[in-house]
Amino acid sequence: MAKDKTQYIPFLVTVLLVIYTIVEIKTRTGIHEFNGLEFEYVVPSSIWVSAIILGALFILMLLKIRFWKHLFSLFLLAGALGFIVFRTRFTGFNFGFIKIDFISLLILFFQLAINREPQAELLKLLGLSLEEPSSTAPINENDVDEFLQRFDSKSNSELELIASSQKHAPAAVEAAKRLLTKRETS
Repeated sequence: MAKDKTQYIPFLVTVLLVIYTIVEIKTRTGIHEFNGLEFEYVVPSSIWVSAIILGALFILMLLKIRFWKHLFSLFLLAGALGFIVFRTRFTGFNFGFIKIDFISLLILFFQLAINREPQAELLKLLGLSLEEPSSTAPINENDVDEFLQRFDSKSNSELELIASSQKHAPAAVEAAKRLLTKRETS
């Protein structure tokens, strides 16, 4: 159950960074050097774009659409490479026109370490795998049926953890995958 909550930590950290940036800019005032009048700073449109993207990701998360993790990982990758800005301060270095932002990169690594699905599916597309080759022993259907009954009351996120786990029995993994497929089609 704790794993279910930890998957949201990178998203929460990013949202807090964007909110902090907006609040910092909106509450900052300055005094014009020549005429002495006060002025307010304006939040750059790139920060607002990031806030809108995070809002859309939050809606996907609330709707329990599992691809929010993939899209969030792409958002962080774009932030790490400087294509999307969600902070006014840049902490990193440049390679020509490409910027590498350490904070975004750190959050991306944290995201991929906690939420293994985007990483595993990307490697699967590339023909690679994180998993060690498993034995090709046939799965006992009676065991699968037993796990289907046991797992029927579990949430989709719990089933996703079981389906992607290497610690569970192959019959348990197969039962979790079948239940997820059944729930997605109905």
